[in-house]
Amino acid sequence: MGCGQPCLEKQTMAARPQQPVMILSHGKVAWDMSVRAMRLPDDTYQADDETLERRLSGPWGCDNCGLRRGRVCSHADCGCPVDVTLAGAPGEAVKRRGKCPLGRWDQTENVVEYHRRLVQSAISHAKRQQCPPAFSGRGIVVPAGGICSTYGKPVRYFDCALTAAHMLRARGCELPIQFWFLKGELEPGMVAIAKRMQVDCVDAEECGVQEQMRVPGGWQLKVYAILHSSFAEVLHLDADNIVARDPSYLFDTPEFREHGAMFWTDNPKPGIHTPYVTEGIWDRLGASGREPEVDWETGQMVIDKRRCWSALQLTRHFADHADYWGGMNNGHHQVGPRIWYGDKTDFHAGWSLTGTPRWFQDYYEWSDPTQKQGFYRHFDPQRRLIFQHQIQFKYEMAAGKPIPGLVGNELIAKAVTA
Repeated sequence: MGCGQPCLEKQTMAARPQQPVMILSHGKVAWDMSVRAMRLPDDTYQADDETLERRLSGPWGCDNCGLRRGRVCSHADCGCPVDVTLAGAPGEAVKRRGKCPLGRWDQTENVVEYHRRLVQSAISHAKRQQCPPAFSGRGIVVPAGGICSTYGKPVRYFDCALTAAHMLRARGCELPIQFWFLKGELEPGMVAIAKRMQVDCVDAEECGVQEQMRVPGGWQLKVYAILHSSFAEVLHLDADNIVARDPSYLFDTPEFREHGAMFWTDNPKPGIHTPYVTEGIWDRLGASGREPEVDWETGQMVIDKRRCWSALQLTRHFADHADYWGGMNNGHHQVGPRIWYGDKTDFHAGWSLTGTPRWFQDYYEWSDPTQKQGFYRHFDPQRRLIFQHQIQFKYEMAAGKPIPGLVGNELIAKAVTA
């Protein structure tokens, strides 16, 4: 449960500044939207433009009760009088009667500009960072905590991760595997169960990692687990990802040796989630004029940390500012706005804006041609099936039930009895 060998000791990492803490409770998010919380104490990320500082000096939200939300305040929540104040330019304020004139805080011009400049500062900071020499070897990292609901059925990601680990071992994979957990997710008995699959459990709080996270959420744990694992070369897998073959050979492919990272395409067909990094997103990132790009599906990533350290540092910046960029956890049910969905664009932007090389597989399949239910099928450079990312069959995966179209159904039932 502690750090030990599975986790790189925190003192080998650069000390992180104290930042406003995000409070997560039962999937809800509470945060301080005050300017004090938006202005980070880390002088590396501090915007040094005096004009920007002045523009950030005014409050926003309900002038009477201080309620600050990621949406319009109807005053039904706070019960205060309906006169509200919105600060504009320095020394200016607009009083209106009725709903707060603010609307979504992430659309406020000064907030957009502030985060744009934070990103530019973070890019400069990331490019100066050097990977610590303490990392070695290869391994698999799986965030395995939390609960999701699939068609009303609650599923522990730990149970999905056990099935994923069983499938890895059944396919002959001998790489060390780490399950990562946030505070309170690692329950009694989990360590012993995971050991049956030769899996180490890492508690991010006990390891000293969680205290470095401004946003201690499941999506945000991904980049932190990659950064703080003891491995130099990492295969990251989501807990609901089932391999069709032993993926160990990916580290020895010409594509990985040349680029140092391997990523796979997102579904380019619009749905609930935006599948593109749009021109508007690039503009918010300070990369105006960049063409839209299909986003990445980060249920599987192969990364050489020594060659991708700068990209990982910038990715961590986006994870640390998920209240603005990623909409927090729970996808479209998040509290507050989002510029993009979850962690996938964190990595996409992290690599793109630092100019870090990567191999990209733009071919994928969806298991159900009707598009109603299914999972991603991802392929290696020779277009051999390797990853089967369960988007809608998490319950079946955790319960050891057959999954339509899956390669390896004969092994699924054995996973829950192993």
